[in-house]
Amino acid sequence: SLENNPCSHGPCPKQDCVMGQWSSWSECDVLEPQRFRRRSVEVPPLNGGHACDGFLIETVACYAPGDAGEDCDIGMWSEWTDCTKTCDGGQMYRQRKLIKPNTEGGFCHDAVLHMAQPCGTRECRELSPNDCKFEQWSEWSQCDALCGKGTRGRLRKIEAHAINDGLGCEGATEELAPCQMQTCEVVDCVWGEWYEWSVC
Repeated sequence: SLENNPCSHGPCPKQDCVMGQWSSWSECDVLEPQRFRRRSVEVPPLNGGHACDGFLIETVACYAPGDAGEDCDIGMWSEWTDCTKTCDGGQMYRQRKLIKPNTEGGFCHDAVLHMAQPCGTRECRELSPNDCKFEQWSEWSQCDALCGKGTRGRLRKIEAHAINDGLGCEGATEELAPCQMQTCEVVDCVWGEWYEWSVC
């Protein structure tokens, strides 16, 4: 007959996330008034190791600040991506774009265009019916600005609280995100017609 017995060599070793080295700064020229450098996640976290937390793309201006010229315009952050892992350490990312580079004489402060953040840091284990549970997220609210930049939000509630040895809920119950409706129309002041002169 054949028998099977469980065996164990101990827990798997933890592996922390490792960021790669920054690339060299890109060159400046007449058509490219911004310089960029990049790096990537070389080794993702494993078995509960620490996740990477830092910038992946940076940009700086090619020109020093001055009295003339226009500053750059950086877009709004995107929403965070889903976590790459739900437990034992994952990564989530967000990015934004350089909408308009600075012109010569303008300035663009050091601006991060791509960010990484740790998530899913809880140790992996079997889900228990005693664990806390969230409801689904509500729909996003309407943007609070009729034009231009504004904010929208969404909510979720705790559907079932943890009992006995269950794990509590971990995460946000309210989220805010930037939103932008159509560009606000610029309307200049207009004077009405003069009344007739009063009697002297």
